[in-house]
Amino acid sequence: MQYHKWDTGTGNMNYSNDALAFNYRQSEEAPGFNDREGSDNRNGGTGASPYVVGVYGQHPPSLGSISSDTSPERGPRQFISDATHTKIVQGLFIGIFAIFGALLRMLTAQFFGEECNNPGTVGWLASGSPLCVTGSRQAEEEGGIIFADLPANMLGSFVMGFFASCDTLKLAVSTMKIAWLRPNHPFQKMPILHKAITTGFCGSLTTFSGWNSSMVILLYGTGDNRSTHVINALFGYIIGMEVSIGCFVAGKSLARKIYRWVNPIMARESDAMLLRQQEGVYMNPELPDFERRFLPDLHMGKLRGEKDYGETVANLSLEYLAQWRTSTEQVRRVNHPLLPTLNTIERAILVDCTSVPLEAESIAHTHGWNVAALREWTRARDGDPERLPSITDSRYSLSPAIQMMLGPDVIFTIPFAASIFFLLMALLVGELLWITNVTSYSITNRTMVYAMLWAPFGALLRWELSSLNGTLTWEDWTWFPLGTFTANLVGSVMSITAIAMEYMMEPKHNSFWVMGSIRAIKVGFVGSLTTVSTFVAEVDGFITTHTDHAYPYMLTTLCTCCAAASLVYAVMVYPVYSLA
Repeated sequence: MQYHKWDTGTGNMNYSNDALAFNYRQSEEAPGFNDREGSDNRNGGTGASPYVVGVYGQHPPSLGSISSDTSPERGPRQFISDATHTKIVQGLFIGIFAIFGALLRMLTAQFFGEECNNPGTVGWLASGSPLCVTGSRQAEEEGGIIFADLPANMLGSFVMGFFASCDTLKLAVSTMKIAWLRPNHPFQKMPILHKAITTGFCGSLTTFSGWNSSMVILLYGTGDNRSTHVINALFGYIIGMEVSIGCFVAGKSLARKIYRWVNPIMARESDAMLLRQQEGVYMNPELPDFERRFLPDLHMGKLRGEKDYGETVANLSLEYLAQWRTSTEQVRRVNHPLLPTLNTIERAILVDCTSVPLEAESIAHTHGWNVAALREWTRARDGDPERLPSITDSRYSLSPAIQMMLGPDVIFTIPFAASIFFLLMALLVGELLWITNVTSYSITNRTMVYAMLWAPFGALLRWELSSLNGTLTWEDWTWFPLGTFTANLVGSVMSITAIAMEYMMEPKHNSFWVMGSIRAIKVGFVGSLTTVSTFVAEVDGFITTHTDHAYPYMLTTLCTCCAAASLVYAVMVYPVYSLA
């Protein structure tokens, strides 16, 4: 069994500097995954690992990604690279989850107010049953402070926060993608599903364009009166922003609570890490459990009923690891200039089991780091057949048959993902052609189906745009999430354009393929192109890392999108009303 299969799970130890007595418990590996959505290129926190940049901080390379399998038996995989295969499969799953996110957004809007604004148009709701939260039967303007998509934005932001990684939550073992599951849970090793949920489902469930368009219409007003409501629009932006951030934080809080209950050992480590970090001690989340806790000298208690592995640890020549810790103690500080070199050496020896780069070896020799002792510790650890026993939880162990059916060689392949995606698209096309425009109910249902067809393409474009995050070359703006900003800006302009076209064309064009297409693109494509969940996650990430970027980013996005949409709306709509 390779060492990295043993060393990256969750465990526990309790020791004193004098007796060097330890208690240890471990489980299977907890792989990481390099996200592309949201603020991918941002460096959160101080003293973070220098290897791979992730969503709200930095992650080590993935150990569980499907792209690590280069087996020639995988058919089409012989003709494309692993990276291309992974990207295609990821895109297909994002498209699948975007369909359901857009559907839930439309159903939520209908339940909380659409039936109140337009009685008799929502077939699955009786006229008196919906909650009239986002609309009024006497509403004279389209749009309001409590806009139609607010409940969906709240729900999507909450789910986004709930699926935050340990790195985002500043917890131990930052490579864990799902904080509220055990490290050896099968779902931890499905990064493609993690991305599909956050980018596909949450990104399409929430929409920035609908929110912005509602506020712009409030600024101008509609109908013969066309009275403006500037103060209402201002409070609409404030309420929409604060409520979404609050739901995101609530999702993170729930994830932390479940994390402490499901992973008590790791929760105890997180508490110990916080104390040591306040003293300026650096924690390397990439290291195996034992070394990750021993080297920064974490003081952890002992859980009830926990087995004592002191003798086993003593047999592993722990004095070698203690010598390495002593020789590098002064360097293991946040923002120390030699910290990247220290991380490189420890990663090479303890994680990758490879040779140390010559430059790093030279620096270690110059500063008196006992690299030989670290190598001796690794030899003793890996060569002892009686080394620390592996403890797994049978509740999260799948049978071989189920593992084969649900494994990456079946689900996370192009044939399987493409089959599901195109089957859903075919069903939607069939439903679109089958429904007739007989009643207002059928027109509404047909428009919903039409919008769901457009949703995957908006989500995929947003996912591609996320690669622009952090690409600005201006010295003081390299942190800016350009991809998310671009998606929300373009979507805001497209959304208000579609609304303006409806006002201009509705009295003259009653064809479903004209008006229905405009509405489907607005709700499906544009609604999924723009996102509130990622936007508030980025803002919250800036806040929690104590940077001064949160408010500039938030105000730049809100003001720019409002100004651009207002200009388009004024140019397209006001001349029409003037001629009327």
